[in-house]
Amino acid sequence: MKGYRVCTIACAYLVVALTPATSGMSVAPLLPEIERHIVEAKTDYDRGEFGAARAHAQAVLVGDEITYDVSFVSTSEREQASCRKSLKAAFTTWERELMGTLRFREVPRDEHGRISIVFKPSVRMGAEEVAGFTNWSRRITMDGDKWIDTSFHADMQLRTRDLDFNAMSFEAMRHEGCHEIGHVLGLDDSPHHGDLMGPLEIAHPVNGPTALEASSVRNLRDEARRINDDAQSQDSGKL
Repeated sequence: MKGYRVCTIACAYLVVALTPATSGMSVAPLLPEIERHIVEAKTDYDRGEFGAARAHAQAVLVGDEITYDVSFVSTSEREQASCRKSLKAAFTTWERELMGTLRFREVPRDEHGRISIVFKPSVRMGAEEVAGFTNWSRRITMDGDKWIDTSFHADMQLRTRDLDFNAMSFEAMRHEGCHEIGHVLGLDDSPHHGDLMGPLEIAHPVNGPTALEASSVRNLRDEARRINDDAQSQDSGKL
């Protein structure tokens, strides 16, 4: 198998009691929904709507720690060990790129992590075979202009076998895991081979995000954190 798309992402964007803005921002390559959150955070801050600004900033940040749980479908114990090793490497890669500002922690399946990960021999998006797939939601709850809660959950599927039904290599599974985590963090797909968010070539998987991809996520999170902290300070000053 020469190569195929790593992921077609399905995103659920849910906002309670807020009217979305439509402006965008030029930080690439980001998912439109994430661009929308950061733009609305800035707009709400400028309007003095500090609770709403924090809500959208937190929707980008999704906290300083993200829990995850793992399950397997038709996967042997030996394959499961390889899957876990590749997944841990993917999370460690992003933790390093984000300089320890975000941690990923596994929890038992019955504790329902914020990311639920399923490894299975084949993953499809409709009729199309893909290496991985993530369906996520970010939900904001407001009471008038008061921020109540921002929640996040993602369902992620990662394949263990290629189109010839050979076991995926550690490097290929690390690539697909890093790619899907990139979506969780806000990156969009790239058409360029060699990009983490680009197509997965089974013979040439990448080790992690490019400098541009990593800096895009760092800059996005830094901006969201700045807006959140400034809005929190302004809110405290009102009391």
